[in-house]
Amino acid sequence: MVWTKRVKFYEYVVNYNPKLTDDIDITAIKYSPKNLEVYIGSKKNLKVWSVTKGVMSKNYKNIVQTDISIIELDDLERKCFIGTIEG
Repeated sequence: MVWTKRVKFYEYVVNYNPKLTDDIDITAIKYSPKNLEVYIGSKKNLKVWSVTKGVMSKNYKNIVQTDISIIELDDLERKCFIGTIEG
């Protein structure tokens, strides 16, 4: 433990790269084992990540009016259904 009489402030710059991370909380997530993709909903946005490549393959911004609460796929995993907090 170190004691001092000085207070030092350090400037912090947020390292934000929208292709790698997101500052918005994740509200819904769905994994597709058939397509090897992860669907991530945060606020009004939907991002699709490729599991094999580890990169974001699609980014849909403001696709709904309110926050996404659930993501589901059809039986063939070809269609993505999104539910919001308003139903």
